Order: sequence, then structure tokens, then C-alpha cells
Amino acid sequence: MNNLLLHIILIMISLKISAGAPAPSTSLPEPPYVFEKGTLITAEVDWNKDSIQKFIPNDIELDEATNGSIEVFLTKHEKPLAKINYVLIWLNLNNNHKKLVMGFIGPNYDSNRIIEKISERKLTLAKSRLMLINEKVSLRTNINNKLSFNISGTINTNCKKNYNKSDVIEINKSKTFSITHKSDSVCDLEGTNIMFTKDYSGIKVNKILNASIFKNTKVTFSY
Repeated sequence: MNNLLLHIILIMISLKISAGAPAPSTSLPEPPYVFEKGTLITAEVDWNKDSIQKFIPNDIELDEATNGSIEVFLTKHEKPLAKINYVLIWLNLNNNHKKLVMGFIGPNYDSNRIIEKISERKLTLAKSRLMLINEKVSLRTNINNKLSFNISGTINTNCKKNYNKSDVIEINKSKTFSITHKSDSVCDLEGTNIMFTKDYSGIKVNKILNASIFKNTKVTFSY
């Protein structure tokens, strides 16, 4: 009788441990990765060379002109793949390609893994929130619940319809991936302000060359 009781207790403990264990990570599908019905914000910038130097991959030599861009995308739409929000920081290369310097990806670990898989870069798990009130735009990105990035501006309502664009991102000298955007409309973003804080507070922008906001955007990551 005592042996039976002990056996039952051991089974119950085993079931409890199994139930509390985290589920194994699911395998990711192969690209293309498609995200729909989102808002896209882009800003072309002249980076401060000294401030961004330590974030640049070792295989890239910076010129005096260090133009690049920031791309922000948010969607709560979970089809066809998943909801996602990201901030991607680029450096423009001489061959018209871009190089991914860093990325803040959320809202969860699986979303982060999707972009890590295609970019072959270690990226930072983060959460971004977009506020849009009376044509005023503000996006805030938190890392470990602390504000780390902010971009804001005012929408110029003189917009263009049906806008498409595509960028080639260089992984290494022999491998690239592309990001294609299709939007219902694109509007200029005026009075734009960009700020990095906390661990990234040293990053400075010499000049914002232009900024735009794209509405009802479909983004596709593919090889």
C-alpha cells in the first residue's frame, strides 16, 4: 500500500514538472516572410561617424559620408505570418545595397527570430508603440521596459497613392536578402526628431535628409 501511494505521488510530481516546463521553440518557415496591414516609417539620415562606428560590422569601412536610414514597421495583423514591430538601422553601401547595423524586434521572441533568420544577425528583443493623434506621429521603442528609441514628426497630408519600393540588404559579399514594400499611400513626415537613449544614447544623427510614413503597407522579406 505504501509503495502504491509513493508511486502515485511520484507520478503527480512528474506531471507537474512537465506542465510547468516551457514549450520547445517552434521551427520557422523558410522565406518569404510577409506582413500585412501595417504602418511603415522611414528616415534617410546622415549618421555621426564617430557615434555609430562601434556598431558597424568589421567588414565595413566607413567613408566620411555615412548616409543610412532607419526603418520602422508595425502591424497587429497576424496573417499570413505573424504580428510584428521592428526598428531596423541601416548603413548605405557604395554598391546601392544596405547593411543592417542593428535591429529592435518585437513584440515577442518568435517575431525576433523571424528577422534574425533571414538577416543572419543577432538582434534585440524590444517592443514598439505607435501613437498617431491629429497628424502627429510618435513611435517609442522599449528594451527591457526602458525607452531606447523614439521618432516623431508631423504628417504632411499631401500624399501620394500606391507606392512601391524595394531594398537589397547585404549579409556578406556573396549573399543578400530583399525587403519589398507596397503601400496604399505615402506622406512626408515633417519636423522629424530622432532620439536614442539608454545603451544607445551615444548614437547621433548629423542630419535627417527626409522622412516618410506609409499607410496600409505590406512588407515582404525574401532571398
